[in-house]
Amino acid sequence: MRLLSRPTVLRASLPRRGRGGRRIASQDVKDCLLLHGNDGYAGDLPFEQRLRDVMAVEIADGTAQIQKIIIARERYGREFVPYRR
Repeated sequence: MRLLSRPTVLRASLPRRGRGGRRIASQDVKDCLLLHGNDGYAGDLPFEQRLRDVMAVEIADGTAQIQKIIIARERYGREFVPYRR
């Protein structure tokens, strides 16, 4: 518990929580669209709206690669995980 009281570790652990859920939701919606075919994109089924919602959340929160870089830099330090090569 003492480890989580440090602000940098707590801040670095927060993006990790939502990253998996967005990826799973995105894959599930894409699988539903593939299963339903052209009907999935029609206005009768809510899959097109769900796909737009999931993609908007992914774009707003940042890509998974950037989230991984942020977590690694907070955990190991800037000198070990450079942003540019």
